[in-house]
Amino acid sequence: MRTATCILSLLALLAACGGSVCAAADEGGPPRHAAADATLRSLLDALEERQMPDAMLWAVESAARDSSLSAEAKVELPFLRATALVGLSRTEPDAQKRSRLLDEAEASIDAFLKQSPAGERAIDAFSQKGNLLVERGRGRLALAARPGADATPLKAEAVKFFDAAIAVLGSPPAPAGKPGAAKQPEPVREIAAPANAEEAVLKELRAVDAEI
Repeated sequence: MRTATCILSLLALLAACGGSVCAAADEGGPPRHAAADATLRSLLDALEERQMPDAMLWAVESAARDSSLSAEAKVELPFLRATALVGLSRTEPDAQKRSRLLDEAEASIDAFLKQSPAGERAIDAFSQKGNLLVERGRGRLALAARPGADATPLKAEAVKFFDAAIAVLGSPPAPAGKPGAAKQPEPVREIAAPANAEEAVLKELRAVDAEI
């Protein structure tokens, strides 16, 4: 009941904001896409602040069918859907259901990252995927600890998730060289499409450095 009431209140606010921004667009204000994008962002921020991931998921899935949103905003929807699913998983007491929610969340993040995004959102996505993989590993360990569970394969799956998290969050440290050997500088390589959080950070830093 609380969730339904909050959604109705937010929808009323959304309708009021939508009407005012559309009128502003007709009068030479911000374009309709920009107004719709800003309204969606405000709604999602309000839902996240109220810790309502179920309503956030509903809003994201509804936004995917909204023709008034810009293409740029729709590109981010899989990432936002993953955020909502991770939020739902944190309050799901059933380990198997929680695991399925995290599976869906990872698939949504992968769909977002397939578009080779750059900038801060890519860093956020890789970081979230790494944390999500850690949660999936912990989930497998929780399933392994249940009475009667076949623990060995579940623990093996957990290790795979933890290894994948390390790969997503950043490259492992290089092996140490021989004592006394001079350290050779690593060659600078181009990063066309970041493959982990570390590369996303480097790409963003190089872009900023180029602007300066």
